[in-house]
Amino acid sequence: MSNRIDKTFNSLRQENRKAFIPFTVLGYPDRETSLTAIQTMIDNGADVLELGLPFSDPMADGQIIESASKAVVETGFTTGDALELIASIRERNKNIPIVIMSYFNLALARGIEKFMKDLNSAGADGITFVDLPPEEGESVFTIAKENGIAPVMLVSPLTSPERLTRILAHASGYLYLISRAGTTGIAEKFDDKLSTLIAMLRSQSQLPVCIGFGISKPEHVTKMLDLGADGVVVGSKLVEILKDLSLPDPKTSDVTTHNPNARNDLFTAAVKQLVQATAKIEQCTSLQS
Repeated sequence: MSNRIDKTFNSLRQENRKAFIPFTVLGYPDRETSLTAIQTMIDNGADVLELGLPFSDPMADGQIIESASKAVVETGFTTGDALELIASIRERNKNIPIVIMSYFNLALARGIEKFMKDLNSAGADGITFVDLPPEEGESVFTIAKENGIAPVMLVSPLTSPERLTRILAHASGYLYLISRAGTTGIAEKFDDKLSTLIAMLRSQSQLPVCIGFGISKPEHVTKMLDLGADGVVVGSKLVEILKDLSLPDPKTSDVTTHNPNARNDLFTAAVKQLVQATAKIEQCTSLQS
């Protein structure tokens, strides 16, 4: 399956680079700010985008993303609105891969075939269902591929060999390796088997391996890439920054989002710090080669 995801990782490999993959919830904290934040990610070094469809019961997410997702749903923002936002992003950015993270109920509610066709029409390249077991998703993953949408599959430290075989049979684009058991969120400890897991995945698949869940600091990025990952996914930290920048300033009783330049500067600085952490790995690798 040749698409923007494959082309991006092929280019990264040729340039001896690692992928920085930021995540945010579509429509958070509002449509305009969401679009601006996503464009800021792209302009400052994102290689792939992971964008979450808001859902009312995001059980795989930690408090930060759960609160953001529920807040967007409560505004009346729908899957149709999310598709329009994706299309706006694609109109401005023709080459960056866009992977959608979704709960399966959203696809069921729209109809699987229509959901995949609509994602493709909007300009998305991949889909990750956080709550669809590979044993139950064969027909869904087939429909996704038939509509040009790569199933980006989750692998965790708890994945059994039998389940991994099923996952790899469907996986496309890249593998999303969960750094630890549990929900998304900001963490300080990661599974000590990650390097072994990466080696095992490489022995069974040629797909890039990207690590997410809990990665929030430049040193986390460095650690994951030192372990041999092809990229890192950072979500909760960026969503938390967007939340903080939307809260009233107790000194002025004003809202930071009323000053878009200040908001953008702070968000840009955070993205750049994380991108620079991936660049350090690239420099070290170049020196060793």
